[in-house]
Amino acid sequence: MPARRLSSPAWRRRPFHLALASRLRARFKQSLKRLAIDHIDLLQHHEIIRFDEADRIFAEDGAMDAFIEARKEGKTRYIGFTGHKDPRVHLYMLSKAKGVPRP
Repeated sequence: MPARRLSSPAWRRRPFHLALASRLRARFKQSLKRLAIDHIDLLQHHEIIRFDEADRIFAEDGAMDAFIEARKEGKTRYIGFTGHKDPRVHLYMLSKAKGVPRP
């Protein structure tokens, strides 16, 4: 049977990278358990293409809080991000990340 295109993909309905830190912690823990591992090398915010997404990631109880906590607990080594649209958004993410503690 040929693959069919979904009119509204599930990943668009429930963006994982913009989750609240409290929900992200539980999801990350479940993922490690499912994969039967205790850590990963890189935890990444994926497809950051708008300025408001960066603001939400770095907001209080935003995804970055959970990422930093995972690094402190030794569950990830590096934190990164991707985006494929506007280089200005990349620069904005980097400027927001300047205050993030380094390992």
